[in-house]
Amino acid sequence: MSASIAALVVTVLVIGLLPLSGRAKATASVDGNELRVVPVGLAKMWAARGHVAVPARAVQSVEVVADPPPLGWRVAGTGVPGVCRAGYFRGGGTKTFAVVGRSRPLVEITLSGAKYDRIVFSANDPDALVRSLRTTLGSPTSDQATRRRA
Repeated sequence: MSASIAALVVTVLVIGLLPLSGRAKATASVDGNELRVVPVGLAKMWAARGHVAVPARAVQSVEVVADPPPLGWRVAGTGVPGVCRAGYFRGGGTKTFAVVGRSRPLVEITLSGAKYDRIVFSANDPDALVRSLRTTLGSPTSDQATRRRA
């Protein structure tokens, strides 16, 4: 009986992780003065967060990156090598919220004065999302975001 329960648990885990190996892991939008990043589907469960909200003024840059930066140690969430890393990570003095699967490129949002130092996630169309966020936040380029901070 316990072998069948173990098989069921493994099956549920594998089926749950399959969506994380695909494309969209999270979406992002600006609502008033708040940037919201929302994991999609089962990624909410794997990330151990329904969403992350930070003040829009905390956004320093929004970039498309080829690979995730070093995330550090997982504090909360899920980490399956080669499949997904989702949740809250700390390392090198940096706090990161990540929802990353196999798909590339990724969206990286650098923050200052917020709960996290950066947010990294997979998106369906990272380039379009970054353009939209930069325009909405009033920082069409990362250079302008840096100048706005000064």
